[in-house]
Amino acid sequence: MRENNLDWKEYEAITKYIYETLGKEFGVTIEGYGSNCKVQGKSGNFHQIDVLTKQSNGVHHVRTAIECKCLKNKVTKGTVMKLLSTINDAR
Repeated sequence: MRENNLDWKEYEAITKYIYETLGKEFGVTIEGYGSNCKVQGKSGNFHQIDVLTKQSNGVHHVRTAIECKCLKNKVTKGTVMKLLSTINDAR
């Protein structure tokens, strides 16, 4: 059961907005979000990422994949393992 009226698209948009707004101070930018944000893994498969950020300090470049979940219960191990698999494939 849902405890709020947000749908998944709104939840992803809010998450993007938070990272976009707070990230300005730390050089975090949004690389993509929503159903159109796909990255190709070394397997050749494309993976959809809810919110994808990037940050660079000139030496190190970091991309962060954010999986949005708006659930009443805790996230399951299966959900975490699926995200880990996506991250490992997409580097």
